[in-house]
Amino acid sequence: MLTVHRPMGALLAGVAMLVTGCATQSARLHEVAARAMVEAGQLERTRQDIVVQPRATTEESYSSPHHRWSIVYPADWKLNDDGRFLRLSRGQAVLGIHSVPEVNGKSLDGLADSAVQAWERRMQSVNSVRRVSRQRLSLPGGVTAIAVVHHIGAGQIGKSLKVIVLVRDRGFVIDAETHLVSWPDYERDFNRIIDSFRVLQ
Repeated sequence: MLTVHRPMGALLAGVAMLVTGCATQSARLHEVAARAMVEAGQLERTRQDIVVQPRATTEESYSSPHHRWSIVYPADWKLNDDGRFLRLSRGQAVLGIHSVPEVNGKSLDGLADSAVQAWERRMQSVNSVRRVSRQRLSLPGGVTAIAVVHHIGAGQIGKSLKVIVLVRDRGFVIDAETHLVSWPDYERDFNRIIDSFRVLQ
């Protein structure tokens, strides 16, 4: 959003003072003041014109025929499910949903430990990673999950949010990633998709 800074207000105040103190130049100063007021009005109109318009809220639903879960996602995201995992993408953002083939009686914490450690090993072979946070959360469907945040690389840093879900003997990892500076642009969509995740019978 464009911010109107103080120099314009200072200009108007200065013009008003000069008009008061210099009667011999009143006509010229009145013209300057009027022009400044017009410019201020144009600036305000410009500020209103550039307010970012909200994106269309049209959504699509998808159910995995292979792993029996469902999501709702914004219609302007591209979906690809190759049977191994699902990938959603828009611009610089990507969200993947991975099904864990063998839970082997693990708890939610145990599943999160193994999934995150495996991901860290893979990433550290090509880039630096730093774990930022780990916390438990409840998804709207009543499912308890563990959310883990990493920063990736140096310079242009990436951000990864992994949400690990365990429902009975079925495990899932939802992984949302984009550049750290771009995260606010995609966070709302990431949350909408993650919150919609449901495990089907």
